[in-house]
Amino acid sequence: MLTGVLSSLLLLFNPLTFAEPVDGDGSGGGAGGGDHESPDYGDLVYLLRDSDGIPIPDSNLCRQPLAFPSETCTLTCEESTPCVVPLNELCEIQVGYETCVREVEFGRMSVARSPDLVFERQLEDLLLTLSGAGQIQLDPAGRLMAVTQVELDGETVVNASTIDSPLQNLVIYWKMMQQGELAGITLPDPDFGITAARALGAASDKGGKIDVDVVAYLNRIMGLTAADAQTKLGKKCAFFSEEVNGVMQTVEECFLDYGGYGYMRKMNFPQLPAPPRVPADGPQPGWFEYLWVYPDATTQDKRPLFYIEQGPILNAAFPLLDSEGKAIDIDPGNEGGNIAGFAQAADDARAVINFMHTNPVPVDYESKVIFEPEDDSSSTTSSDGGGCSVAGGNPATDSLLLAIVLAALGYLGLGMARRI
Repeated sequence: MLTGVLSSLLLLFNPLTFAEPVDGDGSGGGAGGGDHESPDYGDLVYLLRDSDGIPIPDSNLCRQPLAFPSETCTLTCEESTPCVVPLNELCEIQVGYETCVREVEFGRMSVARSPDLVFERQLEDLLLTLSGAGQIQLDPAGRLMAVTQVELDGETVVNASTIDSPLQNLVIYWKMMQQGELAGITLPDPDFGITAARALGAASDKGGKIDVDVVAYLNRIMGLTAADAQTKLGKKCAFFSEEVNGVMQTVEECFLDYGGYGYMRKMNFPQLPAPPRVPADGPQPGWFEYLWVYPDATTQDKRPLFYIEQGPILNAAFPLLDSEGKAIDIDPGNEGGNIAGFAQAADDARAVINFMHTNPVPVDYESKVIFEPEDDSSSTTSSDGGGCSVAGGNPATDSLLLAIVLAALGYLGLGMARRI
């Protein structure tokens, strides 16, 4: 029953939604990185882009690299105009400004260039893991978790396996952007957009950064923007000057259209983890736990003294700080939508993963993952493509519904934290 309730609520309050695709038909197609022509990683630099993530060309149709003035880059820019690197008519960086560009860092996501065969094998392994789970849940960052319940020596044991492989999370992103689903798998969140963004965040370096350029380049590397690639989203195309076999030509390049996309950090994390499991004696939506240090206490030999903190994900991972470094609110992040909003959603998942990795709760002290199988006799769910509805219920799940609604509407105070 809980799965049906959560799926419906996640759809109702989804922080990240897409409008219907313009020309994508959701029938699949395309490929992983290896079988499509992709640029050398050394050529992938930050570009001047519009709100759709499409490069803004100069008068010669050259893609314009952004400039990053430094001790080795003497370029000066006015605040009122974009800071770009000077190019010649062949779209080459003018002599003396080579050090002004900045390459996009992919880190663990460089496996996006793996051959199709690698992607397909990882997809098979992923589907095997998820299909064998008694329940698929979401961790505090939104990563998929395969949860099973078994009887061991007369004791009920719940096992949870988080999908944390960079390649498998890239596979999830790949399939979400191609087809909007994982074949044969019912995901805990019915919105393919937020599932794709969370997977991209899980695929990245914990201490890295996901931005518009990372997303745009990855789509190209993975073959999602190829002319023959069928994708869930539509595409927007533009023309640029480019050297092809030693000759300057005008070429067309396409980009996935994230124009119908919206994301709000304050709506996303009150839904995680799903189902809630912290604190153990009364799980609250949007709460997690982490190791923290007492600011004014030490051990007898003056070493740091730690404790397990429990409280809202938003307050811990995204505090808005004043000039003295004190938390005064929750940082809302980018709420502008489009590809920048998608990149924000992915980077938020990465940031929470990094926070949990930096402040890990010892294994034996973690709150237990809750396993609550479906109860078809007390609830029914239906989906018509525009949403889910839930009938039936009991006081426990009705209370959970109310708690998630209140959390999703932003009623999370800064003082909500618990020490154990």
